[in-house]
Amino acid sequence: MIEPRHERIQPAGEGEPWNDSLYFNFFSEEVAGFTRIGVLTNTGAVNAGFVAIRDGAPFAGMIAADVERRGGDWDDFEVQGLRYRMIEPLARWQVELDSPGGRASLEFETLAPAFDYADCPVALPREVASRHYEQHCRVRGWIEAPGGARHEVTGFGQRDHSWGIRDWSGVQSWRWMQAIFGEDLAFNVFSVVRRSGETVTSGYVHEAGVSSPIVRASVETEYERDGRAQRAVRLRIEDARGSEREVSGERFGLLPIPIEGTTVNEGLFRWQLGGRTGLGVYEYLYQAVER
Repeated sequence: MIEPRHERIQPAGEGEPWNDSLYFNFFSEEVAGFTRIGVLTNTGAVNAGFVAIRDGAPFAGMIAADVERRGGDWDDFEVQGLRYRMIEPLARWQVELDSPGGRASLEFETLAPAFDYADCPVALPREVASRHYEQHCRVRGWIEAPGGARHEVTGFGQRDHSWGIRDWSGVQSWRWMQAIFGEDLAFNVFSVVRRSGETVTSGYVHEAGVSSPIVRASVETEYERDGRAQRAVRLRIEDARGSEREVSGERFGLLPIPIEGTTVNEGLFRWQLGGRTGLGVYEYLYQAVER
């Protein structure tokens, strides 16, 4: 069970790739975006980034790579103008940005208890994370572009906390899909292809106050001509309660993120499920360079 103590930076295991990270995304009528920070406890480095997207293109953000850690925990952690504040564990967070790339103030109010991926029938591969939990949220605030144009944010989003060996080069690929249709309905699907070719699928469906692990999921993706950029997808999901759902999604924004020989395509997606429309992410990680 996830408890308030898990909202702190967790004790590190062995190995340089050990990483304690936070991730938040947000969607409203005008803007969408996401932010991530990773603390490499054993090396003393921090990687962080924030991007806000409007009309399919970034308009505000920042990147901090391999910055020296200067202390702090998740109740108040700042790196180069990007600040994360845990106001109330598992309930309320604040993300703020004050940098040459823009300014922002976003409050994330969780809408459900944290779902622990350890409760899934199949664990995430060790290369992805030792522990991982997620919550969908209501998001309020604003984002200001470098030129001064301010956009209000009123909508939904997702947050996660994970820790462990974060070796993105250690898997062949992964597909993480997340959607929020309202306070009462959301899902996550995390499908990882190991180097051996084995596929491991985890995730959950949250509906009417209950989060149920996913036991089976099929993913059919339509790509651009390059075969690397996801543009549409069809999902079939079965949860532990025996409920089956068919979901479709189409991309409305894409941000490729190259990380050495690995590429992470962050796709902003509009989802359809049972007559309802939701917003979320389809993240596709692949190895651009064979290792």
